[in-house]
Amino acid sequence: FIASCSPRGHSRSVSTDAMTAASPSPASDVDIDTLNAFLRASKSAAASETSTASDLSAPKPQIILVMGNEAADLDSVACAVSFALTLYRKHAKESGPEGGDSGAPRMMVVPLIGVPRDDFALRTDAAWLFADVGVDVAALTFTDDLDPLALAAAGRLAELVLVDHNNPVASLRSLLPKVTRVIDHHQDESQYPPDAKVEIVLTGSCATLITEAIVATGDDLGVLAPGGPIAKMLAAAVLLDTQNLDANATRATPRDAA
Repeated sequence: FIASCSPRGHSRSVSTDAMTAASPSPASDVDIDTLNAFLRASKSAAASETSTASDLSAPKPQIILVMGNEAADLDSVACAVSFALTLYRKHAKESGPEGGDSGAPRMMVVPLIGVPRDDFALRTDAAWLFADVGVDVAALTFTDDLDPLALAAAGRLAELVLVDHNNPVASLRSLLPKVTRVIDHHQDESQYPPDAKVEIVLTGSCATLITEAIVATGDDLGVLAPGGPIAKMLAAAVLLDTQNLDANATRATPRDAA
């Protein structure tokens, strides 16, 4: 289902500093070990906001937060994880490690799952798929692991990327000025900053638009490696949302099937 058309919408590049993490080289294809290494590194970067007193002197990276919607269904979770990994690998490839003598990253991309950790098991489609693919759920970052408001208050929220929604929940609306990119397939609420890069198309699945965005990076990042975990997750989200691309279900669009 991978389409190779470029996103349409407002234009603004996501500006970031260099990133490093304990993830494998961005030049390699993404397999499940690569994905899990990225998730552990991103969770560690996010967890540093709640470090103990003995950790206070450790460098704390700036965070680009890729946030799915509050339903945390399969489409939302798969999109957040996939696009966060893409942004990390893209900028790591372009900029290289710049952690200085400490080796610590200046910037990290964190996919935030929009529910508390204990609620994830109730998202049965996502929970089953992640287990089947081999995702280390313990390495995911949930809302009880990271408070975006606290991150912003600490001056560590560099950017906010919204996937599978285009307007945060009311409690997070104060973070709208931090939004630099939106990729969504719901009705446009037009609450994001005017200079954000926006791709809102009423496709059957947001995973279709995320796949297009990954392809449109123009770089061989290995994210959509055939048979790899990201390709499987995004394909599953499209098939679930469109009822296996059933034309009679009214949700599937030509872009979903491409």
